[in-house]
Amino acid sequence: IKAWAHFCKQHLENRVVSLPENLTPSVDRSLLRDLTWLDEKMIEIVRSLKEDKTNERSLSPIPTGELEDDVVMATVVLSGDDVERLRERVKSESPDQSLHLSTFVIAYAYTWSCLVKARGGNANRSVSFLVIGDFRERLDPPLPATYFGNCMFPAGSYNRKAVDFAEERGFVTAVEILSDLVKGLSSRKIETIVKEFADAFDSLHGTSQFGTVAGSTRLGV
Repeated sequence: IKAWAHFCKQHLENRVVSLPENLTPSVDRSLLRDLTWLDEKMIEIVRSLKEDKTNERSLSPIPTGELEDDVVMATVVLSGDDVERLRERVKSESPDQSLHLSTFVIAYAYTWSCLVKARGGNANRSVSFLVIGDFRERLDPPLPATYFGNCMFPAGSYNRKAVDFAEERGFVTAVEILSDLVKGLSSRKIETIVKEFADAFDSLHGTSQFGTVAGSTRLGV
């Protein structure tokens, strides 16, 4: 995105279009060493979920359930002050003073706890949620920041009880779990990724509520 913006700016100014090194996308796939088996295994998992088994190379999406008539969409805005108040609440209520309290963790934890409460139902019903981590800097050796490709993998908390998040301390519990997930991304062995990927899809069958984050905080989508 930054490279595209740079090109446009130079074009509008009638300058010679060129990219500095820090904006030149890297498409060198050889930097991904010994990972062939990994992507093949993950593709195999996705293919197993497809309804059409005859065309294995099809890029058609994984089938999802039909939306009910009572589905509601809403936009909820958390201000910087809201996030800071929530952050201070976690600091006062959690015994763990080493939590990763980024805006992402705070906002996601608060949203997730609200969604579980809003759904209601059996307190012991199964709920699951996950995050997607950027692994470019977490591989060994790390990929350059300009690497242009899909290098994202899931990390989640699966088949927890709804009551864990619906009770008064539910928000803080979600923060503690998300903090561990985010911090754990930097110490994960790549061999654990396939199992995590499989666990995420397996939990879809047994959970009553599944949460994830779409879009990008960096791109504003």
